[in-house]
Amino acid sequence: MRTVMHVGVHDYLQIVDIRTKIVSLSSLAIGTAYAVHLTHTFSLGLFVAMLLATLFVDMGTTGFNSYYDFVYGVDTVDTDVEKSKALVQRGIDPAVALRISWLLFVLAGIVGLALGALVDWRLVLAGGVCMIVALLYSGGPMPIARLPVGEIFAGGLLGLVLIVVAAFVQTRSVDPRVV
Repeated sequence: MRTVMHVGVHDYLQIVDIRTKIVSLSSLAIGTAYAVHLTHTFSLGLFVAMLLATLFVDMGTTGFNSYYDFVYGVDTVDTDVEKSKALVQRGIDPAVALRISWLLFVLAGIVGLALGALVDWRLVLAGGVCMIVALLYSGGPMPIARLPVGEIFAGGLLGLVLIVVAAFVQTRSVDPRVV
């Protein structure tokens, strides 16, 4: 099998599984909409920054998942019934997915630092914890995804936590009604 070192846009979108980003984007929209409902104010700049941070973390997480699923043998030609796994189907070097994922996490960190400076430094801590959990979701000695609580972590971070953080970015407070 040949190893492809360079990827095109289609390969990149498969590595980060762009189809699944609707989950994080809808949580971002829900949290932002609720904040606007509460305060009747909206910061487009903060929303765009939060949108970028959300996408960078989510795409990076999925890239790590693509990498680790390939390395651990979870994704194979036989198990990829949708033919959507670029590392398996196109023979892309898994290191490409790893580099893409780290780049996306670095970009998320930069945007997160900007959000911390603009809104509240506690966002940096919250984002850092979320990124660590995201990395451990498919990597590490005992990936969270392989545990019975894996989907609870994923749903909790992409659901409740992201909704609360999105509302916090707009309101600078945690309103119990958001939960």
